[in-house]
Amino acid sequence: MLMNRGYASRVDTGKHTDGSAAGGVTLGTIALALGVRVLPARSAAAPAASAEPLISQVAVVDPTEEPSCGPGDLAFVVGARGVAAIRAACGAEAAVIKLAAEDTDDALCSAAGDAGLRALAILAPEARWDHVESIARALLEGADQQEAGAGDLFSLMQTVAQLTGGIVSLEDTGNHVVAYSRSAQEADELRRLSIMGHTCPESYLDLLRQHGVYKSIYSSDEPVRVEPRPELGARRRLAVGVLLGPRPLGSIWVQEGAAPLHEGSAEVLRGAARVAARHMVGLRNGQRGTGIRQTLTDTLLTGRFNAKHMAAELGVDTDSPVAVIALDLRDSAERVLAADRRVQAAQIAGVHAAAFRPDALVAEACGQIYVLLPGAHADHALAGFAHELVTVLRRVLATPAQAAVGPAARTVAQVPEAKHAAWEMTEMIAGDPARTVALHEELRVSLTLRRMLSQLTGPDAPRLDAVASLVLDERGSGRTIAQTLRLYLECLGSVSDVAERMHVHANTVRYRIRRAENLTGMDFTNPDHQLAALIQLRLSEPGGTGAEA
Repeated sequence: MLMNRGYASRVDTGKHTDGSAAGGVTLGTIALALGVRVLPARSAAAPAASAEPLISQVAVVDPTEEPSCGPGDLAFVVGARGVAAIRAACGAEAAVIKLAAEDTDDALCSAAGDAGLRALAILAPEARWDHVESIARALLEGADQQEAGAGDLFSLMQTVAQLTGGIVSLEDTGNHVVAYSRSAQEADELRRLSIMGHTCPESYLDLLRQHGVYKSIYSSDEPVRVEPRPELGARRRLAVGVLLGPRPLGSIWVQEGAAPLHEGSAEVLRGAARVAARHMVGLRNGQRGTGIRQTLTDTLLTGRFNAKHMAAELGVDTDSPVAVIALDLRDSAERVLAADRRVQAAQIAGVHAAAFRPDALVAEACGQIYVLLPGAHADHALAGFAHELVTVLRRVLATPAQAAVGPAARTVAQVPEAKHAAWEMTEMIAGDPARTVALHEELRVSLTLRRMLSQLTGPDAPRLDAVASLVLDERGSGRTIAQTLRLYLECLGSVSDVAERMHVHANTVRYRIRRAENLTGMDFTNPDHQLAALIQLRLSEPGGTGAEA
């Protein structure tokens, strides 16, 4: 609620001691949520800025008092309109005002520039100040939680919007809007009224009750399609109940925009409802529920835990298997995906994993995301899930994500070992970005060889100096004798296969192998010489343990 007139109230969401913003939400994002239009500030001293204003806190301003706003403030000026309201917000980053009858856009833009503002948000005359203020505060607080890795309800709704192509909102059981997505798409009249009024209009609620929609969504976790009602300003929707066992906590609604919802939207909603239930329970418990669960999940990957206690806390069977999937998010331009995009990827993985199995766990470690599926074995269904998840991550994040379905941990205590194997598998397939998923059964032998080779990487490990010299001589010289030799050994001495892979004549291959024999003094028809040379060539690769799939 708004504070009483006579003093200003603030919610601080991250400012440095000098008043500069330390994060926040852009004014454009807040404007989309509030359904307001934005005017840029303009004056001779302060021309219109090109960068979008970044809001870090809300200040409710009393126009009868001296202005006390600063950088990063979004001033809500109650009790005055137009130019008078702008003057009261002097020094703020931007201001939310209602218009006076005589106002023009030019006059407002100039007054905003003179007051040191960067922009104005124009609120509709009928809008309630307490509702729009609470929306802005919720957006700012949600942004802080997301930066802290809490994965709050607002970011969850944004993820659902990305995955479905719709406009999303979360309601509690009293039909009050709890969180929603930002969207550049056109929201229908029903959504606008719901967001501005913080609750769904009663006429639409009556219609939903008459048709048994709430009864349907609260009786199972199956999404329900709600047909459009043009007379009420409502487009087609997809809705699902947020349930804790048989008890309803709320519902998620996805409005169809200009285009139909994406294929698989119902499955996304099912998973999002399960994730939202954990968050809503956590919020009721002061965030303790989700925070503890996430901490325990992260700890599960380390090996430093009591298996029996951990399983009890997470609600899984100590002796049941746990499937482990590693998601590698390395970017084509960067070795590892940026932190903010990893948070987004973890949210996407959490939604899809929850849809696949209600008890799925998701954790981040070493720049990767791990999906843990208690009670699951590595099978075709698991491979299909991993492939679908990678496909979505590639589409949404535009990065060559890959997944490795590691060996299933036979018990909770063996999860760290399975996690490490899955990580090794992502390293092995990283050189083949076209590959989406690797299964442990496919890489089992190569993984074993990789580990064998890793035992030969110490400073005292035996070396074939002649082969090592061949590799060193080749680097930077443009010669390809060592490369040809390695392919020859990997192709079990098939000259034609090597020639085809290197796009050269078979005689060229034969010449290079003879040249390698002359330089090393080895006989590559001898099995011992073949094996020793291949091991040395593998150890000479970057990383030193490159066993290929």
